[in-house]
Amino acid sequence: MGGWDVNCAICGAGFSAFDPFGEEGFQGDGGEDTGYDRRILSVEDLEWLDNARVIGFNPEAFGVRKCFISGKSDREEYGTLECAYGDDPNLPRPSGSYAQNNPGQVPLATYSNYDPNIPLAVPFHEDCFILLSKAIYHHQHGTVPPNLGKGEKFTGGESDLALGIVSKDALYAALKKLYVMDSYDHCLTHVDYGELRETVQEQYWCCFRGQESWVSNPLTGPQLKAFFSSAQDLALAVSGPPPSPTNFSLGTKNPFTKFPKELISEILLHLPLSSLKSFALSGLAPFALAQDNAFWHRKTNLDFPFLYDFPTLEGERNWLAVYQELHRQCYPKIPVPALEGQEDEGGDEEFEGGEDAGGEEEAGGEDGNENTRAPTQPEPDTTLVLSLANRRRVWGICQQIIPSYISALKELEGGDNFENQIDKRVVERSLSLQMPIVANPLPSDGKAISTYFISSWEELKGGLKLQFWFEDDNGDEKGRLCGVEVQGQRLFGTRGVRFEEPEEVVIEEGTWVEGLVFVVDGGSENALKDSRMGITAFEVLLDNGQSTKVGNQTGDKRLLKVNDGMVITGLIGELGNGIITRLGLLQAPNPNSPTLLPPSKIVPQIQKPLWHTSLPPLNIHAAPYETGYWTPSRSYDTIPMPFILFSLDGSFEKLGKLRGIEGDLDLRCWGVKSADGEGKRTGPMDKMDEGECFEIHGEDGERVVKVEIGMNSLVMGLKITTNKNRFAFFGQTQKNYHITYEETEEAFIAGLYISWGYGDDRRCCSTTSVLTAAKPGHDASKGKIEGVKNQTPWSPPRPEDDRLGHSSFVHIALVDEGEYEEYKDMHW
Repeated sequence: MGGWDVNCAICGAGFSAFDPFGEEGFQGDGGEDTGYDRRILSVEDLEWLDNARVIGFNPEAFGVRKCFISGKSDREEYGTLECAYGDDPNLPRPSGSYAQNNPGQVPLATYSNYDPNIPLAVPFHEDCFILLSKAIYHHQHGTVPPNLGKGEKFTGGESDLALGIVSKDALYAALKKLYVMDSYDHCLTHVDYGELRETVQEQYWCCFRGQESWVSNPLTGPQLKAFFSSAQDLALAVSGPPPSPTNFSLGTKNPFTKFPKELISEILLHLPLSSLKSFALSGLAPFALAQDNAFWHRKTNLDFPFLYDFPTLEGERNWLAVYQELHRQCYPKIPVPALEGQEDEGGDEEFEGGEDAGGEEEAGGEDGNENTRAPTQPEPDTTLVLSLANRRRVWGICQQIIPSYISALKELEGGDNFENQIDKRVVERSLSLQMPIVANPLPSDGKAISTYFISSWEELKGGLKLQFWFEDDNGDEKGRLCGVEVQGQRLFGTRGVRFEEPEEVVIEEGTWVEGLVFVVDGGSENALKDSRMGITAFEVLLDNGQSTKVGNQTGDKRLLKVNDGMVITGLIGELGNGIITRLGLLQAPNPNSPTLLPPSKIVPQIQKPLWHTSLPPLNIHAAPYETGYWTPSRSYDTIPMPFILFSLDGSFEKLGKLRGIEGDLDLRCWGVKSADGEGKRTGPMDKMDEGECFEIHGEDGERVVKVEIGMNSLVMGLKITTNKNRFAFFGQTQKNYHITYEETEEAFIAGLYISWGYGDDRRCCSTTSVLTAAKPGHDASKGKIEGVKNQTPWSPPRPEDDRLGHSSFVHIALVDEGEYEEYKDMHW
């Protein structure tokens, strides 16, 4: 098994050309078709392939619009492009050791990345993107101004329109519709890449003779500029007697003689050249088609819209000759080595018109690869400008993307122009700090949606009515959330195909929504990729301390709560398969506060993940969880994370009642024991009989002050240390790195949380981290503890009898000081 290459979503070519001229012998079998032809391509001609960028979606971006375009890519490996930050604020920023070792860079996994927690990201060449922008402009306006994108400088920065033409959000939505996530394709699934339709399916990008045109820059290049510069010399009219008319009599009645020439010409203008030749050969044309200069002038403009920068030709021209030359350039016959014993298929004759019109359309048609094979390696046609052929091909691919783009653009703008009815101050200040996945399976073509609770600041706390629309219940399965309707405003989502009356919540005047607790049910305990689940109930939290519940509250819960100093202005999310698949809050700095923080100074609070059946106390902070490099079959957002607290109410004062922490060597179950006999156990618990209890002498002031988590493919082990310098270890001793959480002067470790999301039967621990809180006398916001990652190996030394020299590991649940001697030399 090796790696794989990914291809540009717009042209289908790769992002680098490994051994482009077959000099290292890695391509094919080393025959004459290996590597590009140096006589027509140079290394410099391939440099444009390295200018790659990525368009993607970052659900943690602060803005209402969350799509980004990365800076330039530096290198590619295993489908991941290492990209510079650029100046797009929505670009995700790496953390930890990667950020330290690669400043200013971010790794972006493209196409199907085998990780359901990472949204789709799509790579493209800079020049292909510029050509797409011009194709979109031509589709919308019928022309491409000469100064459009003058200088061809790619920006893709903070503006929502790249080059002032393309909406990042609409383009991303369009590309999602053209890709099938489960296909693991290295390009857009529903796009025909023309001459590269088979090449894009290969695991690696290989360089073969005969494909030089399809890796030539379709936008710029010295040959292209030289061709356009010399265009004024193309097919100048030659003075002389007019050509004699051709006799069109066939001895039979010709029905086309009854129609006006103008009507016939209008029909023929829209025929492809192959059909036009056949018609001319038939002798049915009632006029000399080859001699109709005006016809070929119009057909040249009609058939070559991708030559938007072709100069205006001055003076009299033979427009049939102009058309034929452009057609020769854009649909070239590229000679390649023949198979043994295969004869040359021959070339085409020129279009003559009338009864003597000869030649047939090139093999493969106007969209095909028109190759002829010769028994020996032929000399290349050095008069061909390869970029012209590739521009024609890429322009055709753009035409397949544009319909989805236009459709997505209309959806973003909204048929009722709703966002334009909202006070600009509300829209500009509204942020989305988190937008978790709330349903499964997650469709690849989810549609971004949003709505506002208010039209102006004057409506804040003026009363509100929310209606929640759910699917019909289906037997034991609960109906999932389809939409939320704000009284007098736009529907967020949909009412569903079949629906009953909505659940309704009325917020009285003088109060306002402070947060939402939503219930996810219908399969959260099942780790299968296609388990059916979604939001089945809500609890609406109000700023007066009260709440209103909607739906059956049985299931797993997640909290979305407004940040301090902010107020909720609306909802944001995604709609897919008729249900809400992502959900987040729109919030803005409270306009009634004495001081308003600028958006750049607002730091999102750590929202809690999906908790199993109940939420921890509100004073508890959840440190970001750690994962290995194995990923579950669905997003962590939808995997419940049970927890245990070292004091049953999460307070520092009651830590003295802790008497023990239970666990097992496979990290399958956890529990706590307290002095009053109460306790809690969580996890699959099929290993609880094999578990051990680490005694904690809470009555003597003993408490947990440090937790270390070892990671490898999954969570490998967990080490707990108390303030009495006693420790316990659960799990595997081998790991790649560990992360340490240690008590501070302001915060203490209040508990653990963990998930079992890997494997269909949820038998492997997939994430874990700590719960923390502020110590008495400190502000609640100070209760966060940052983890410190250590890459030092945590594995035991090689045993003396290990002849193969591999490091070994053991599964242990070490809780008794009498067992320390046996394991003291292990580095955990």
